[in-house]
Amino acid sequence: VLLGRPGETAIDLKTPMRLTPDLRSLEQIREAALRDRPSLLIAETEMKKSEDARRLARRSYLPDLELTGSYQRIRSDGLEGAGIENDWAGEVALTFPFPGAKRQRGLVKEAEAERRRSSIAREAAARETSAAIERAWRSLRAAETQARRFEQSLLPDAEDALHSGIDSYQYGQIDSLSMLDIYRTYKETQIAHTRSLLAALLARAELEVAGEEEDKP
Repeated sequence: VLLGRPGETAIDLKTPMRLTPDLRSLEQIREAALRDRPSLLIAETEMKKSEDARRLARRSYLPDLELTGSYQRIRSDGLEGAGIENDWAGEVALTFPFPGAKRQRGLVKEAEAERRRSSIAREAAARETSAAIERAWRSLRAAETQARRFEQSLLPDAEDALHSGIDSYQYGQIDSLSMLDIYRTYKETQIAHTRSLLAALLARAELEVAGEEEDKP
């Protein structure tokens, strides 16, 4: 519908625009965000990887058991004629770490340090996201309050003033300049209401990505 229309062409809305408030509480939004935000999911994955690396490093102190086996069918041509023999082979290897090896201790300390770092990073990301959500939520509530104020009082007052002005103009009680001034006030109120709705929509969009648009270490 909008393709090919000049930018200055007015759009005739069939129904008036009204505020659709976000009824979720701050705690509901925060809980969903801390569960589903991509940056927090990535941080959670990194923390799990570091935990796995720490467990693997600790296992370097334990003996390493390795079992191998093989089976082979051999065809032999002897004096008694051709035949098939089954040949089984197996091997057991047990490797013990060298007591007090610096390499094992270094791997464990490195893995534990990485685990602490990833845990701290996850907590910091959660705090930053929670704070960003609260700021965005307060901005959304302020924008919705402003839009609601237009719909509950300012717009009805402007419409009543316009209708009264039209009646007064028809009965010659006001001149055309006064009528134009009333109409201008009415249109300015409509424009301000539309801007408040736009601010509420933008605030809602910012709330949905709060904490994701900021650069994280």
